[in-house]
Amino acid sequence: MRWVLVFGLFIMTISGVACSNDEEPDTYNRGGPLPATSTPTPTPGPADTHKLKGVEFNYDEQWEDAIAEFDAALELDPGMADAHFGRAFAYDELANFEEAIISYGDSIKFNSENAAAYNNRGWIYYSTGSPELALSDFDEAIRINPRDVVLYINRALTYISMGDIEAATPDIDKAIEMGMTEEFFNKQVEEMNKQS
Repeated sequence: MRWVLVFGLFIMTISGVACSNDEEPDTYNRGGPLPATSTPTPTPGPADTHKLKGVEFNYDEQWEDAIAEFDAALELDPGMADAHFGRAFAYDELANFEEAIISYGDSIKFNSENAAAYNNRGWIYYSTGSPELALSDFDEAIRINPRDVVLYINRALTYISMGDIEAATPDIDKAIEMGMTEEFFNKQVEEMNKQS
């Protein structure tokens, strides 16, 4: 399973709706007026404006327009990891896996702690018949975000596709420990089977 809601969460975070893992839900701003002690959010620069338009186009599934906006953002700020990620996601949706892999790699280059980029690139590697590369990316995503059950399932399913049930078992056990249901696991299997 790829992380497809990252952009929606990004938009919610910008508007003050989401909180980080370190904040308690009752202590963050839910979009109401900011406290008097808060620093106003700076006006986005031109690169940020293009990136946000790209996010909107991705959300609306207008992949070519999204790529054009992310390209414009990257022309102004080549190190903008989120724009590389957004462009990769759009290429991925267009099944242009070569460009998606490159853009996910660029996103990782500028933000090496982006578990979503590793996961999504791993998904492409799995889908295109490179399970060893997929495992490497899933390993890195799990190192970064060990609390995401989807990452363990993706790695387990990759091991299973390689015929290595023994290697998959600890990940399945971990996913069950984390609350994975049989229904959720079967949905993941179905998704991965569509890709291969």
